[in-house]
Amino acid sequence: MDENLSGKTLRRVSCVAAIASNLGIGNNGKLPWPSLRTDLEFLQRITTEVRDKGKWNAVLLGRKTWESLDPTQQPLPGRLNVVISKTLKCPPCGAHHVCDSVSSAVQMLSNSPFNDTVEEIFVLGGTEVYREAIESTYCYRIYLTEIHKEFESDTFFPTFNKNTYRLVSSPREVPQGDIEENQIQYRFCVYEKQG
Repeated sequence: MDENLSGKTLRRVSCVAAIASNLGIGNNGKLPWPSLRTDLEFLQRITTEVRDKGKWNAVLLGRKTWESLDPTQQPLPGRLNVVISKTLKCPPCGAHHVCDSVSSAVQMLSNSPFNDTVEEIFVLGGTEVYREAIESTYCYRIYLTEIHKEFESDTFFPTFNKNTYRLVSSPREVPQGDIEENQIQYRFCVYEKQG
């Protein structure tokens, strides 16, 4: 929990992303690589599992990330879907809420009734949404699926300070070691904010 300028306590957030070795995360509104089943299963599990069965998790997605979802996956099932957009005034069809920044979404989710019903907050992209979260005081963890290959991309994960966010030994819920699917090798890494 962190305090914002008004003295209220803000919730912590985690970023979750899969990145190519050139930091690519998207190309023409789609993932640049073939489907990686273990990565998709991990994303779904980590963003839906809760310890308190009376709660659910929130996911924050930029407008373009939201639009890139398969319409059958809007909203992402079992999660409170918050779209981040500077232009939308109403949530797009299927989304639960719209906010103009990650900060305003975190402030909303830090107040009633959300602080009683939302267990964790996950940021799912795109670039500027990740950047705002990573540079904030309330982001404390980054889950990265690091793909050991470059892919043609037009959207990239922001670079972040590896002294601020340090690689930690992966918690139990994170798959260990190198994984290979569709002739692509990758591994799951967890970075936590130090200090």
